Amino acid sequence: MYCPKCGAKNGEDASFCIDCGSHLNERAGASVVTRSATQTSVDEAGVGVILLSAIIPLIGLVLYFNYKKNFPKKSKTILIAAGVGFALNFLYILSQ
Repeated sequence: MYCPKCGAKNGEDASFCIDCGSHLNERAGASVVTRSATQTSVDEAGVGVILLSAIIPLIGLVLYFNYKKNFPKKSKTILIAAGVGFALNFLYILSQ
């Protein structure tokens, strides 16, 4: 069977074109069910996302204490970024 849209050769029992994805016959178009109607997606953050959002501000704190004596301006910026990271992580966990 050839696709009427792009002309690609498909199997005789194929419902959709392997090249362009269009319907190969009228019956296939009638039986199409969208993914959102048959499956529900889970919109939850995994443990990895939560741990990563907590670890990055901790790295900022470690950098702050390492740079505090030699680079006071840079360390202050790092401390502010770590504080913002902790605040965003806290808000994210509360929103769950």
